[in-house]
Amino acid sequence: MTRNFTTTIDPEEQKRLNAPTIALLESWLAEAEKPRTAEELAEAEAEQIEFMRSLNLPRKESGERLHFPDVEKS
Repeated sequence: MTRNFTTTIDPEEQKRLNAPTIALLESWLAEAEKPRTAEELAEAEAEQIEFMRSLNLPRKESGERLHFPDVEKS
């Protein structure tokens, strides 16, 4: 026996349901496209390095291979 659990949604209703998600994604894209200052870039890079070190820490403590070995050298 086969059952069909699909429902069809009107395309206009689907657009209405997707509108908040689309608006959020568009705001993220607009933010990403804004030019950044040298200070903002340096801060973002420092945050990225700290994030990668945090990801490495449990692996380092357990003796496993590090995901980001180059970060540990800097």
